[in-house]
Parts: sequence; C-alpha cells; structure tokens
Amino acid sequence: MKNKLKSLHLFDVVILAIIFFGFAIYSSNMQFFELISHEQVAPETLEFNSSSNWSGILSEIVALLVAFGYLTYRKFDFKQLNFSVNRWTLPKMVLYILIAGTVASAYEALQYMALPQLYPPAEAQYGTSEHFSMWSVSFILFALLNGFYEEVFFIGLAALTTKNICPLPLCLLCLCDLPFIPIKDWQEH
Repeated sequence: MKNKLKSLHLFDVVILAIIFFGFAIYSSNMQFFELISHEQVAPETLEFNSSSNWSGILSEIVALLVAFGYLTYRKFDFKQLNFSVNRWTLPKMVLYILIAGTVASAYEALQYMALPQLYPPAEAQYGTSEHFSMWSVSFILFALLNGFYEEVFFIGLAALTTKNICPLPLCLLCLCDLPFIPIKDWQEH
C-alpha cells in the first residue's frame, strides 16, 4: 500500500485526544459540577475497587480499539510507532520506576516539611501490610495498561505530528489536563 500517512495532522491529534480522553474529561467535569452544586469539595466516600479497575481496563481497551480503527481508516503507517522490546527493556523500566518514585517521594517529603499546613492530620495510619493489601491483580493490570495508554498518546501519537504544527500537540496536552485543574483549585480553597 502506498500513500500511508507518516505523520498526523492537527485534526488527527484532536480527534485522537477526544477518543482517548473525551469521556474522562466529560465525566470529571460532570462530577465536579455535581459536587459544587451540593457545596462539596470532594466526594464523601471515594473508593476504588476491583470492579472500578476492570471498568477502567475495559474503557481503555475500547478507546484503544477505536483509535486503532480511526488510524487504520486514515491509513496511518503504524511502523512510525517504534516499539521495541529487548533484554534491557525490563531493567530500564524498573530503573525508571525507582527513579520516578524516589523523586516523587522526595518532592512530597520536602513539600511536607515546607508546607505542613497542606497536609491534614492523618485519621488512620497504614502500615506496609495494609498498603499492599489494597493491591490486586486488577489494580496492577489497570496501572500497567493506563501507563501504556497515556504514553501511546502523548509520546507516540502526539509526537508524530507534521513539522509545521509540532508545538500544537503540547498545547493540546495542556488542554487535556486543564479540565482537572478546577477540581485541584477548588479543593485547595
């Protein structure tokens, strides 16, 4: 097949952003407006259980399939997404996770020391066993799929835009996160 699409146009990235994140942005905003209509800043009960994880897995798989269908319809050259697995993939992944976890923990510790008023007194202290008891197969699978899901869009697809619109996907990236800012802002006040 000739004339395969080697880079994405802005409208492709916008459509893919809607496919990947449209439902999450919509439902997040609806929940936010529901909360503020009842003068709440956070849900009274917020739980994530196995069925929530399986629901998230299913919705992300469906979105990936829809995105695959769209890109196939547009005759996208999937060879442009350079995924490779070799003997260094797993060690690098573990190293990156350890580095990211260390940086995140250090940031939180420094923030706690600098701004302790942002952290309310803990109602319950969780030990290691309680912490790991919340993990399940569905939780780990959802975390892995969600990481892949986001990276396929942000690092894979958004980076494959035509040269003349290269900065625009970065703006789109900010717009995808923008709907979540009111919730963060509202909770701080």
